[in-house]
Formats: sequence, C-alpha cells, structure tokens
Amino acid sequence: MVLIQAGSPDVALLRQFSDTAQDYINANRRTPPSMRSAAVTALDQVWDHASIENFYRNMYAVSGGRAIGTWTPYEMEVLSLFHRQQDAQGNNLTPFDRLVLNSYTKGVPASQIVGEVVGSTGIEIDKGVIEQHRNVLVFGRPVYRSIAPHLFF
Repeated sequence: MVLIQAGSPDVALLRQFSDTAQDYINANRRTPPSMRSAAVTALDQVWDHASIENFYRNMYAVSGGRAIGTWTPYEMEVLSLFHRQQDAQGNNLTPFDRLVLNSYTKGVPASQIVGEVVGSTGIEIDKGVIEQHRNVLVFGRPVYRSIAPHLFF
C-alpha cells in the first residue's frame, strides 16, 4: 500500500487512511490520561497527517509492539479497502508482492530488497519482513515448513 502511494498517490485511499488513522489517535485521546499511550500521543505530534508513508515511518520510530498492535484493527479496515481497490483494477499482486516474488525467483537476497523498500519509502524494515512475505506468497504461510518425508509412507 505504501509503495503504491509513494509512486502514484490514490486520493480516496489516502483520505480513508487519514480518517482511520485519526480515529485511532482520537480513541487514544478519549482514554483516561493515566491509560493513554504515550507512543500514540507522540505519533500524533510527529505524523504529518498528509501521507501514509510518513505515518508508518513515524509509527515504527516512536512506537513499541503494543502501540503497533493497537493500530492493527484500524489498519485492517484500510487494508481491506486497498485490496478491494486492487482487485477491482485487476491487480492481484501489489508492487511489494511483485518485488518480493521477483527477488525470490531471481535469487536476490532479502537484504537487497530491504534496501529498496527503505530507500523508496523511508520505512525501516528488516529482512524477516521480506522472508515472511515471500513465504506467504510462495508457500501460503509466513514460515516455511516442509512436509515431513515420513508422512508419505
């Protein structure tokens, strides 16, 4: 989603994303002060409220696992819209999917793909993200598990 927005912004998707991200931030504001997430408060202060890549770059920079986990239900709404749009346009694979699959078929190391993604989005990821995504695309699960030979006897 971020790679598409960075290369060819979709105004409707950006609006939906921004509205959903603001809902996430507002939900944090509505909690009692003692229960508010400092990470979400910091995200609200550093996010430019104008781009998806800036949101994610700052989310990962200021938030730990718990804050990122609280974003997940909101993120699913936006990802659902994004994938419906992709499907309606006949795009079964995202640019990220294609990048990861091409790297797999050409034997490009995950670390090189990490460099390309970080360079084009500014979002820090590690090679585990690439490997898990590749495994989901190729094997249907985030971790490759071979079928044990003893199951064939």
